[in-house]
Amino acid sequence: MTFLLLAAIDQYFLTCSSSYWQKWPNTKRAHCLAGVFITIYILHGIPYFICRDHIISPSTNKTIFCRITNKKFIRYHAYSFFLILANLLPFLTAIFGLMTYRNVRRLTYGKIRVFRHELDKQLTKMILIEILVCFCTFLPYSIQSIYGLICQNNERSFRAKMKLKNILTLLFSNLSYAVRILFILFFLMFSFEIS
Repeated sequence: MTFLLLAAIDQYFLTCSSSYWQKWPNTKRAHCLAGVFITIYILHGIPYFICRDHIISPSTNKTIFCRITNKKFIRYHAYSFFLILANLLPFLTAIFGLMTYRNVRRLTYGKIRVFRHELDKQLTKMILIEILVCFCTFLPYSIQSIYGLICQNNERSFRAKMKLKNILTLLFSNLSYAVRILFILFFLMFSFEIS
């Protein structure tokens, strides 16, 4: 999601009317940002290995599932992952996607060639649709997961309902990955037709 946000920001800067902002995105800056975010996500993932406990069935003596039992880590997980990564990043991506689409519509044909202009508009539409799909598919999973983390209830029927809702919303959120693969295939086919 972070790299989709960075791609949307990159598209926005490239379609700005100011030449200063058009020069801002470059390969060196992209590599630095990628390294910074990869490091942040590695550090973000370390507590998940430490703070999860195995819940073992007393009858079969096998692990049923892993559960976060540390209350502070539950709050960290709810705020850092679900609010920031799963909700704020898609929201910012959607905003930059809309601003990029607005910039592309404002571009005049005299500044760039007509063919390049049409390609930019098509690429921006593809990114905007991908952003919309990601936002719509991740939102139900985020809401359900935050609710499940906040409302810790040990009642068996409640846990079963929450587990079912979690599985269904997780499967629905995986649609965004399938759409990304379709977009990549479409983009590859489209780029071979042009060249």
